[in-house]
Amino acid sequence: SELIKQLVNLNPNRYYKKLLKINSKIIELSHNMDSYLNSRIEGLTLKSQINYVRGWSSMVQGLIEANITIEVDKKYFDTKVQEIKSLVPAPAIRTDRAIKNINTVISKLSTKNYTSSVIAEVQYKLGVRVAEAYKIIQNPDKYILNDKIINLKGKGNRLYDPKHISKDLIAKIQAVQNIPHENTYRNHIAEVTNGKYTPHSFRYSHALDTFKQGVKNNTPYKELMKQISENLGHSRIAMSQFYLKRA
Repeated sequence: SELIKQLVNLNPNRYYKKLLKINSKIIELSHNMDSYLNSRIEGLTLKSQINYVRGWSSMVQGLIEANITIEVDKKYFDTKVQEIKSLVPAPAIRTDRAIKNINTVISKLSTKNYTSSVIAEVQYKLGVRVAEAYKIIQNPDKYILNDKIINLKGKGNRLYDPKHISKDLIAKIQAVQNIPHENTYRNHIAEVTNGKYTPHSFRYSHALDTFKQGVKNNTPYKELMKQISENLGHSRIAMSQFYLKRA
């Protein structure tokens, strides 16, 4: 539509006539637009069908903005786009992302690579993302103070609330010498779980196990979800509910 307006402004006499011809074609097709569009989009992917119809919608909008009276309502094409969109299948929701035998997996990782097992344990015990676990292990003096994780920022530069960390886990972090590349860590997890889990699985496991423990302790639902949301560094409880549904 912007291109049509630019053309009219550059050379009104020349392009106005061309736009009238386009409009004449639209009028001609308007009497049987459904049949025409269906014949044009037949065999295309749903995404291509949507883009094709949107192209028509944009062209009609351009004619309207160029003050050319047309016979076809732009809403027709917008409705057509929505009709095609309704045919797009909803993406499959992957579930069962939490690790059921978490201690066994961490133990196997320890045999494979000590540091990978420590990264996994940090992710699981603290509920952090892999990048955040790496920050803690690479610079413990910056992030650990008096058995607390402090100054840790997550996605969107969002600051985590201070987190308790056990002395045992602090000792394991301090014993780390060589830190593997994140891809190597990912590969270690895949090897000990036959490709079933990824680094993010430990975060899902933290969410699910915290929820189960809260239910066992009769923690009120709202209070429990607030706790999980704070642990995961989420800005909204709905995001944590999303995690639990997939865990």
